[in-house]
Amino acid sequence: GLLHEYRILGAYLLAAEGLTFATYSRADVHEQHRKPVLREEGFFFADDFLAVRRPIYFDGEVLGHIYIEADLGGVSERVQNFVATVMAISGATLFVIMILTSRLQRFISTPLLGLADLAKQISRDRDYSVRAAKASDDEVGSLIDGFNAMLKQIQTRDLELATHRDHLEDMVTHRTIELTLAKEAAE
Repeated sequence: GLLHEYRILGAYLLAAEGLTFATYSRADVHEQHRKPVLREEGFFFADDFLAVRRPIYFDGEVLGHIYIEADLGGVSERVQNFVATVMAISGATLFVIMILTSRLQRFISTPLLGLADLAKQISRDRDYSVRAAKASDDEVGSLIDGFNAMLKQIQTRDLELATHRDHLEDMVTHRTIELTLAKEAAE
């Protein structure tokens, strides 16, 4: 079994008193055969390996321990590859988001800023004959249509008020002349 597990650096079967009963080490680790670093049950991470020590029980009694060291070099490489992949995907995603937001800004922000500028101009000049240019048939386009309809209503009311004002001035002038003539005739 262990011969086919390339990640296993070494394995030890320890007797209950701590003496080494059997060992295994990977072929390329033969000169650097490690002694178990864990004296107690548990696990230990080092820079390039993971050590695990577990008890072996028989009829409820601890006969010994198994100690295994696994090479983490491949895991570290996979983690680095994973991080590089995530970073590349994140960078590409951010790039796509930047492109989309710049294009969306053209379709949303630019017409709204133009509408705001036009509203300032109308407020300053009181010229209700100007109209906002509609660029699309979406929600922003509907807003511009509503704004233009409002301007048309205000312009129509202004014209009606001007017509009524002129008519009232004529009526006042005409009535003043009638009263003046009536007063002169009465004298």
